[in-house]
Amino acid sequence: MNNSAPIDEEIEKNPKRRLLELLRILASFYSFRKLEEKLGIPMQTLWKYYMLKTIPEKQTAIKILQKIKDAGILDEIVREISYEITDPISILSNRGILELAAYKASEIARQNNITDIISLPDSYSATIAFLASLYTRNNVCLADPSYIESDSICMVLKEAYRARPLCISRRCLSRKNKVLLIESIYVPGSIQAIHTFLQKNRAHLTCAYIVYGDPVEIKEDIKQIAEKPHVEVLITKKHIPSKTK
Repeated sequence: MNNSAPIDEEIEKNPKRRLLELLRILASFYSFRKLEEKLGIPMQTLWKYYMLKTIPEKQTAIKILQKIKDAGILDEIVREISYEITDPISILSNRGILELAAYKASEIARQNNITDIISLPDSYSATIAFLASLYTRNNVCLADPSYIESDSICMVLKEAYRARPLCISRRCLSRKNKVLLIESIYVPGSIQAIHTFLQKNRAHLTCAYIVYGDPVEIKEDIKQIAEKPHVEVLITKKHIPSKTK
C-alpha cells in the first residue's frame, strides 16, 4: 500500500518545470551530495538536471518530485531557518529564502484559483510576488504610495508609529478577482486594511501569505473580518522573553 501524499494536478501537468524550479531552490541550501543522501538519487544525475545537461522524462520527474515531497525537505529547510533566525531581514536577504517563499506562495495561488497577487511595497515582498507570478502567470499589483491619484485607488495603512498611504493602479484590479496578499514581514493591521480596500472595489482577499510573522497576532488582527482569508506564515516570529532585573 502506498501512503505517499499525492502529487498535485499542476505538478502532473508540468513535472519537468516544477522539478527544475525545486532543484534551483534546494541547491541554495544543500550540496548535491547531501541531496543524494536524502533522495537516493546520484548527485551526478541531480547536477545534470540542475545544469540542464539532461532533461528528465516526465515520469522520472514526477517520481523525483514525489521523493522530495515524501522526504519533507522543504519543511525541513523552514524548520532549520526558524531555529536559527535572529533577524528577519538577514533571512530575507538570502536569495534561496526568497525563491522558497515564492514557490510556496505559488502553490497557495494555484490551490485557491488566485487571479491577482498584491504585494506590499517593500522590496522583499515585491520580489517574492514577482517571482511567484513567474510560476503562476498571475497578475501582480504593487501597493505603492507613489501612484498618481488620478490613476489609483488608495488606502491608509496605520502602523504603530505612523500612517502611510498605499495606492494601487486602477488598471491592475478588475472586479470579482480572487486576490493573494504577499508580505515579507507582517505589518499589523495590513490584512484588515487590504481586505476592506478590496471589498470596496468588489474584489476578494482570498489568501494572505506572510514570510515572517506571529500567527497569534495575525489571528487577532483579522478576527473582525467576516469572510476571513486563508492565511499562511512561512516562518513563525519568535518571542524572546525580556530580561528582568
